[in-house]
Amino acid sequence: MIQSLECFARKRLPMYDIEVAWVIQPRIESFTVVELDGGNEPTAAKRMILRTLEEFDPDAPAAKPD
Repeated sequence: MIQSLECFARKRLPMYDIEVAWVIQPRIESFTVVELDGGNEPTAAKRMILRTLEEFDPDAPAAKPD
């Protein structure tokens, strides 16, 4: 599922602003999207990222590459 989430994010978000980090432990996968100019207040880019990730459906077919 983590690969489909990364594909989803890369297809929909401006990746020049985003660094993707994978942390894989036995039976635990986490996917972290970090805004490089992060601060305490969410920026417009951060809000867009969160709204986009809310649309993720792990059961949806994978997006085809361009």
